[in-house]
Amino acid sequence: MHSKSSQWQEDEVVDTRKLQFFSLCQMMKALHYEYVSYIARPSRFESEHYSNKGREVVSISKAVKLYNGDTAKCVFGRAPIYLTIWSFTDYQVAQAKAARIVKKVKLQHCRATNTIIVQDHRVEFILPSYSKLFLNNKYLG
Repeated sequence: MHSKSSQWQEDEVVDTRKLQFFSLCQMMKALHYEYVSYIARPSRFESEHYSNKGREVVSISKAVKLYNGDTAKCVFGRAPIYLTIWSFTDYQVAQAKAARIVKKVKLQHCRATNTIIVQDHRVEFILPSYSKLFLNNKYLG
């Protein structure tokens, strides 16, 4: 972890794309969504769970906004008074927050190539002990 004022050394830079994406998928799995990637269609999260009726498909950008804790208005594009079918229960939100590994994900979906792009490889873990657990070859490219 580095502060904004610290300088990066080239040998310190670690590709955290898989780690950030894994953390995003774990949070969405807690909300009963599964990552789906098709050749002809954009990648997205889909759910057939009864609690997600009316919002079966969530794009990568909406999932990132939901992960990073942006407002419901920003996520679903409507005022909060219209979000009764979009709101999650407190229990679902608690489960999703507990499933997170890093505090914020900095991912973007490229529609042209249908790939996930990392905007920033610097991550801050929810718990400091996660750095030893997750910074290994299994979650990093």
